[in-house]
Amino acid sequence: MSAVQLAAAITACARIHMYPYISRPDCYYTDTDSIVLGSPLPDDLISSIELGKFKLEYHVQRGIFLAPKSYMLDIEDDRQIIKHKGPAKDLVTSEWFKKQLADLSLMGQIPTLANFRIEWKKLQIGKKDMLIKLGLPQSHKRKNVYDSNNVWIDTQPIDVIDIGSQDANTIFKYELLKKNEESVSQSTTEGQKTTTLKPTFYKTKDKAKKDNDNSSPYRPKPDE
Repeated sequence: MSAVQLAAAITACARIHMYPYISRPDCYYTDTDSIVLGSPLPDDLISSIELGKFKLEYHVQRGIFLAPKSYMLDIEDDRQIIKHKGPAKDLVTSEWFKKQLADLSLMGQIPTLANFRIEWKKLQIGKKDMLIKLGLPQSHKRKNVYDSNNVWIDTQPIDVIDIGSQDANTIFKYELLKKNEESVSQSTTEGQKTTTLKPTFYKTKDKAKKDNDNSSPYRPKPDE
């Protein structure tokens, strides 16, 4: 038996705990419970044995972070750490990361041998030669940000709704009235009646006051 509410609560608490660190200006990368920072954390936040504290994994000399779970790190002793999710994870190199950073739209095909491929028509499992597209997946949630020299420096969310804005309030009111309309229509259909509710959009104070300057004094709505 699974308890979705417990999983959601644990995830929410983890996000709250990590937010002060992933929102730092010098946070270059984060993934679940890990962060890559430009400056060190205080010693009282670091421990390799105490639960709830961070463990220092590496001193990074250089890093290229292209996408979630796709990065390259140059660490001490001239070692490298390369991570790339997907079937091409064993095919990427440090040179590929450098070329991809210079041209984010770069896409290539690499022949490889897949050790585990399923042929559903024959119900067989075996090895198969195939071509793998090697490049960065296009994100539908964030867009790239470039500086004046056309160098990629950051990303921004594509769609953001400020829940405190007037537009968000209008959207929420419309959705609420729409749900009420559906529930009333469903309940009255059984009694051979039809009821239609029309959503009402309220104007902001400044606009409403301007429209009523030549008529009657402005009276704010109850929810304003």
